[in-house]
Amino acid sequence: MAKNIKKITLLQSIDLKYLYKRLFKYTWQHKFILSLSLISLVVLSLTNTAFLVIIKKITDHGFSSEVGHKQVSLAFLLLLIMVIRALSGLFSSYFMKSISMRTVESIRCDLFKKIMMLPVNFFDKNSSSHIVSKINNDVQQLSNVITDIGFNFIKDGISFIGIISYMLYLDWRLTFTFFLLGPLLIFYLKIMSPRLRNAGTVSQHAMGELTMSSDEAISGQRIVKIFGSNQYEVNRFIKISEKIRKAQTKLVRIIALNS
Repeated sequence: MAKNIKKITLLQSIDLKYLYKRLFKYTWQHKFILSLSLISLVVLSLTNTAFLVIIKKITDHGFSSEVGHKQVSLAFLLLLIMVIRALSGLFSSYFMKSISMRTVESIRCDLFKKIMMLPVNFFDKNSSSHIVSKINNDVQQLSNVITDIGFNFIKDGISFIGIISYMLYLDWRLTFTFFLLGPLLIFYLKIMSPRLRNAGTVSQHAMGELTMSSDEAISGQRIVKIFGSNQYEVNRFIKISEKIRKAQTKLVRIIALNS
């Protein structure tokens, strides 16, 4: 068993299909909350299409006196849809965040149980602060995967289907012209997706370095003071903090370009 113990490295090949499959097993343990979240997301997505339909009817006819009663009814219907949209957005966000926190809790506990079963050889090859960073920071990042990716994929997917269906109903020729941009968008996402994953990996590793650096400097204060390496530790911490800032800035920039 000890021969299979490896040092934790920065970049390892990740099977995304296997990763999402394992995450789904954890989220499926809370299927009731997941069902409520999915229902809220479907309602939220459908309100996007309904909002466009009512806005079109209002702007096409205006608020002239001839159709005043009809337009007032549309205005109240629009207000109702906005209320439903707000409530469904509130419930979907709350339920998705609840699932993500429960999933992170389960993964973190399972990870800690696994670490407790590992031989001493593993702890000799990996610093304690780096292991702690994996338990705290890396597992916490899964919360963003579940909340952001899952939430946006379902919401935007249903909204896209609804809006495209309405566009086909209005003008199918213009809709097919819009579809010509599809290959260009796919090519763009194919280029940006690996960059997004790499930026996230670098940011996580930098957070691990920060935890390790601060833990070593604080727990080894006697050694630091004996050798007078205070300034060295300060400079080391500043460099890692700057690395984190640059990595997270790059990550935010890529996310903004993809939105």
